[in-house]
Parts: sequence; C-alpha cells; structure tokens
Amino acid sequence: MSGFPLEKILVMNYKSYLKSVGKSEEDYLFKGVFVDGVSSFEVSTTFSQEVPPNTEIVTDYFDYPYKDNLGYNCSSNARGLALIPKK
Repeated sequence: MSGFPLEKILVMNYKSYLKSVGKSEEDYLFKGVFVDGVSSFEVSTTFSQEVPPNTEIVTDYFDYPYKDNLGYNCSSNARGLALIPKK
C-alpha cells in the first residue's frame, strides 16, 4: 500500500511553511497525524499511510523511538500536522 510521499513530510513548523508559500492559516484545515508503537524501521512509511486524503504537506514531523533494556530502538511513535487546502 503506497502512502503519502515522504518528501512532503517536513520537520519545519507550519508557520514557516505558510510563510514560504505565501499562504495563511485561513487557507487550510489542520489535522494531527499520529502513529504509536511502530517498528523503528517502518515508522516513516507507516506514518505516511495515515496522512488524510487531499493533504498538501505535512509539517512539524517528529518521531521518537523507545529503547529496550539494552539501549536498542525497538519501536517508535511519530506525529505531524497535515495541511489540507480548503476548497
């Protein structure tokens, strides 16, 4: 199953993105996107599959791994903000 393009998932905050494209908050609907307890190797692809339809860009992306007792990454959570253009 293909998901949202990874190159459109940004760590930049949404206000910086809006400024860079010359748009305002009134031009978009905002929706939080979250995944929890996903394999650290699959977190970005799993996250991309959760992005809502018609999303232009995801900003504020952050993933944070959980470590096991030996210090190895075993699972991750991720969050981001989907910007969906108003029609």
